[in-house]
Amino acid sequence: MKNYQIAIADDHPIVRLGVRTILSENPQFKVSVEYEDAKSLLGDYAQANWDVLVLDIDLRDGNGVDLTKQMLAQRPELKILILSIYPEEKYALRAMRAGAKGYVNKDALLDILNKAVMDVAMGKLFVSEPLAQTLAQHALNGGGDELPHDKLSDRELQVLCLYGDGKGNNEIAAHLHVSVKTISTYRSRIMDKMQLHSTAELISYAIRHELVR
Repeated sequence: MKNYQIAIADDHPIVRLGVRTILSENPQFKVSVEYEDAKSLLGDYAQANWDVLVLDIDLRDGNGVDLTKQMLAQRPELKILILSIYPEEKYALRAMRAGAKGYVNKDALLDILNKAVMDVAMGKLFVSEPLAQTLAQHALNGGGDELPHDKLSDRELQVLCLYGDGKGNNEIAAHLHVSVKTISTYRSRIMDKMQLHSTAELISYAIRHELVR
């Protein structure tokens, strides 16, 4: 049996411990390295020799979709599996377009994570049944039926989701390690692209479309 080296990037120690514990049940998996932030990941990935990176979408200092694009631009052979608390119908399509080989929600059953990592390690795509239906519907529509939040950049969507979680500007700024002024700029861009007129409308939209964790 081939053994696979797994890397985990998540800013929550408990999550990293949980993922490591789950994957350790498979004798073919060995978690060889863990990253707690985007900075350490970006400082290491160019020389990394892991087989699969299990990447959180919501790191303190980076967005998993943006990081996927950035890393694959230099090393297109990397195999990245996104693990997120956000529902897959909200973020999975963006992640796959960025080059991720799969997307798993943190609420998924334990065997789903093991299967996803194995599929990705073997060079396959991991697509859950609900995501397969979403992709099929998107293909049938020719990419149509775009919702207002589909116009947002990955970072803007992340900010919108954080507003939906009930966080204010200061909390979002601290969470993303940017200035409050930067968050205000993102908010203005989001409202402009989505034709919303207040933060209250923005929050209401996020909740209505279940853009919450």
